[in-house]
Amino acid sequence: MRRFYCSPGNITKDKIYLDDKNAHYIKNVLRLKKGDRIEIFDGKGNKYNCALQDLNSAKIISKEFSLAKETAYKVTLAQAIPNKLSKMDFIIEKSTELGVERIVPVAAGRSVIKTGKGQRWQSLASEASKQCGRPVIPQIKDVMPVKEAISVLKNSDIKLFACIDKDTIKLQDVLNVGESLKSDPTISIFIGPEGDFTPDEIKHAKDNGFKLVSLGERVLRTETAGLYILSILDYILG
Repeated sequence: MRRFYCSPGNITKDKIYLDDKNAHYIKNVLRLKKGDRIEIFDGKGNKYNCALQDLNSAKIISKEFSLAKETAYKVTLAQAIPNKLSKMDFIIEKSTELGVERIVPVAAGRSVIKTGKGQRWQSLASEASKQCGRPVIPQIKDVMPVKEAISVLKNSDIKLFACIDKDTIKLQDVLNVGESLKSDPTISIFIGPEGDFTPDEIKHAKDNGFKLVSLGERVLRTETAGLYILSILDYILG
């Protein structure tokens, strides 16, 4: 079944109004007809099994409603902006597929800062949610410095700061805490740029209660590290 995103503001008790772009695609590209069924998701966890009612006004009527299941834990990925923005595109797409709730693009001391991509990144997250069948669209926050992001996320239940440092501990040692974990934890993950975080950034994270974690013997690329952690979280907590 074809899936389309619709803003919650365009969803009423019994009808859903698509935007012009999706309406054009349904009518003129897919050539769907009245009575054909599609699935709508609102980016907030709701999805609707719908039948097309009025192709001229892009109006459809909802026949069934279901609240899709998301992971109980909520993950924020604070990702240092890579030198190549195509890597950030990849990170956003794949972390969306792996269930991240929001992404904070981070301007680290060793990042090559390029901004003005927020709208594009949000669009990529929306398309990735649509493609993978996920009803929730991750929030893409504004770019912020490392220390500001640490301040914003320091109250998370689990705080992971992936880096190369003598004081790091193994990721599995942080997560293997059994019953001491809250049932629905909030988790924040910091991933550094190609040259890692600076010593000052690492110290600031440690001073604010973040666990400095090692991802094993291999040095992972910045576009791989976050996905590695998200996969492990899904296995352990999913």
